Amino acid sequence: MSDCHYCAQIHAADPGYPVRPAEFDLASDCPRCSHHWRYVCGQCGRASHFHASFFCPGAEQVVCHRCAQKRTEVLADFWGWAYYFAYRCPLCGDQHPGLDYAEFTGQHPYQQDPGWEAVHLYLWPEPLLPRLALSPPEVAPPDQLTDQDVGASWDAKADLWDEGYDEEGDPNRKYQSDEVLFRLLGEVAGKQVLDAGSGQGYLCRILARRGATVVGVENSTRFYQLALDYQAEEPLDITFHHGSISHMPYLPRASFDAIVSNYVLMDVRDYEGAVQEFARLLKPGGVAVVVISHPCFQTPGSGWLRVPADSLRREERARWMVDSYFSRGMWRIHWGPFDTAFIGFHRTLSDYYRTFQASGLFVTDLEEPSVTARGEAELPPHRVRHLKRIPYSVVFRLERRGQDL
Repeated sequence: MSDCHYCAQIHAADPGYPVRPAEFDLASDCPRCSHHWRYVCGQCGRASHFHASFFCPGAEQVVCHRCAQKRTEVLADFWGWAYYFAYRCPLCGDQHPGLDYAEFTGQHPYQQDPGWEAVHLYLWPEPLLPRLALSPPEVAPPDQLTDQDVGASWDAKADLWDEGYDEEGDPNRKYQSDEVLFRLLGEVAGKQVLDAGSGQGYLCRILARRGATVVGVENSTRFYQLALDYQAEEPLDITFHHGSISHMPYLPRASFDAIVSNYVLMDVRDYEGAVQEFARLLKPGGVAVVVISHPCFQTPGSGWLRVPADSLRREERARWMVDSYFSRGMWRIHWGPFDTAFIGFHRTLSDYYRTFQASGLFVTDLEEPSVTARGEAELPPHRVRHLKRIPYSVVFRLERRGQDL
């Protein structure tokens, strides 16, 4: 009989921890005992990994990460792990730890009542972890949606997205790509700058505080409203417009010294039209800095291979898989705490390059940001190690050459 994968892992860090025999997923690389198997959510009825589940003692109910109001990563050294997930409970409103840390602190339901473990209460009864056969990703032509459809999709996510931001954006922007963006953009004081796809306006505000006169254009109604709310709280030299960046006739030709477009073009249906607008709006000699999710890695067939497959932990992501790189078109992906899918438009790296060149915007620099020195100093080591595995974005510096278009 096999030992439980997680019991053995914990025992290696704490020799006093008992190693239980595995009862589930016996033929896999990670056979598991009842403590460390999958638990059934009392809210939605779905099963999840034990560290992706938590116990509400007041309701005597196990709840999964999908039904939690919020998931937070809490730094704590326990049994060889450096963090645990804490979940905001939809039943009582309190924060509860995942069942891994609950067991470490004696709060696991099976520690509270051993009789529950004897009858496998809350436990998923199936003996094997589901392993779905991989199917080709569904990629559709971009013209199946309008800009309004794309904007409405972002409207539904805007408030939750905004919760993950502070004055410097989210951790990805703060610790990886924004430092590259600002360096390639250069000094902005006294310059006219367009933020194409401005979201809730955090980048507009940073640029305005650095002395730029900023115009932000945003397709999502809700993000546009959030930007106006922030502007009302702190009036800055920023003008916001609501509309598609693929068509900005209200902005005069050759009116900007610089343009930034930060993680936007891969979500724009008519990206060629947007790039042509950048070329029209830039003054000769002007600079555009474009940040996109890296198209070589963010493909319709990409994702982490997890071992075991139901784990949420970063250190249990074995490798990043890439497929369907040449499957250009619209695709949908679910990630993070968002209930609805994100709409993206996949193009190859060479597609972007040729589109820039054809519009009269010449690529003068390109970077694939990793974690910055600030990130290495401020982020926990396990996050830094993870961020160094693959590039999540690519940054282009473009220059407008020649006469006014």
